[in-house]
Amino acid sequence: MRSPLIFLNKTYPNAKIVTILLLGLHSLAGYTQSLNSKAYWNLSLDSITSLRQKDSLYIITSIKAFNKDSNLIKASEIFDEIYDSDMRGYKAYLNANTCIKIYEKITSVFELTKEESFTVFIREGFCKYLIKKNHEAITDLNYAIKANPLNGYTYWFKGLCKQSLDDNYGAISDFSESLQHANSDSSLITNVYLSIAQSQKSLGKYTFAVFAYDKVIEMHPEIGSLYLERGKLKMLNFQIESACLDFSKAGELGCLDAYPLISQYCK
Repeated sequence: MRSPLIFLNKTYPNAKIVTILLLGLHSLAGYTQSLNSKAYWNLSLDSITSLRQKDSLYIITSIKAFNKDSNLIKASEIFDEIYDSDMRGYKAYLNANTCIKIYEKITSVFELTKEESFTVFIREGFCKYLIKKNHEAITDLNYAIKANPLNGYTYWFKGLCKQSLDDNYGAISDFSESLQHANSDSSLITNVYLSIAQSQKSLGKYTFAVFAYDKVIEMHPEIGSLYLERGKLKMLNFQIESACLDFSKAGELGCLDAYPLISQYCK
């Protein structure tokens, strides 16, 4: 199953653009009006137009600090924090707490648009999910949904939080809502069906779990491990012959873990 970080990794700003913007902010924070500082600043602003809107949230944040309070030093400090923790720390799961503090600072300092609020709250909620603050994460994700009720990832993340809290019925409800807003995103759809399978298995509803794996295998028929896991579910549901066929297919596709199960159950 793909990590939810795949979604978040796609939203990182370009490091070169971020560095240019930092140089511009530092120059302006010193109240120098040299041609170099103006050039860096203008280049940074021009670069924003080439980024997706959700990528430019942190750049927008620094600009808002500049525009709202004319406090260039604060703009530079906030962006420094975001750059240090988010650009490097996120990838290793190590700075979730720091990221949460930054997002809380953003929401307390700035009046955000709906789109900016969505980006802040979905990321803050996901960070809290990573450090198992699931109740708080659900609150943040609900704020994200209020700002943008049509994004499938938000419902998936909320379902993952409920799943961690053993609220599998609630999780399945959120996963189903996520599918309604998946917009043909194959990565999201795959992950959601795998999450549904996990919750259905936890509830002992193996037939529904198998159905979820059916959907994933339709999308990824070349992945042997999917047949292996579906076969295990079928064994739990006393579908022995069908399970053995799945184990055989898994082995055919290079999943060597299938052969001990074939030896044990399919003689």
